[in-house]
Amino acid sequence: KILYSGIIDVGVDSCINEIIELVERKYNVNINYETASNIFFEVASLLKNDSRYVKFPDFILKAEQVREIIYPIYAQIIGAINHLLPQTSADVMRQIINTGVIFGGVGAGIRGLSEAVYWSLQLQSMIAVDEENATLLGAGTLLDSPQLFLKLSCDA
Repeated sequence: KILYSGIIDVGVDSCINEIIELVERKYNVNINYETASNIFFEVASLLKNDSRYVKFPDFILKAEQVREIIYPIYAQIIGAINHLLPQTSADVMRQIINTGVIFGGVGAGIRGLSEAVYWSLQLQSMIAVDEENATLLGAGTLLDSPQLFLKLSCDA
């Protein structure tokens, strides 16, 4: 979702659940959410030539395998940006053109995300200083501004 300030929340829950399903389907091994989360943060990448891998007693999972399952999720984020850009206010659009989009959320730092956004949309991007709390801070700002909250609620 693009918050009014141009910050995009990049969550990872669906990616982690896809990793759990991949390992179960391909290797017939059940892993828990924490293990899948560790796999995501160690090897997840949108870069096509990333050679990272994670090795377990029962299987080896390569970055390429993880990329194949998470890329469609990140492609949806890029598609949402492209769809919502024409709907942003002139001020936000000016900010995005000048500084790029800002990614927040725990998935904001995935390798290759900035490159994917640039090549898809010709937009620069950066990671919020406090990416894990950026969405909460944006929501807090909305709650502090009832007029803005109402405007965004009516537009939705």
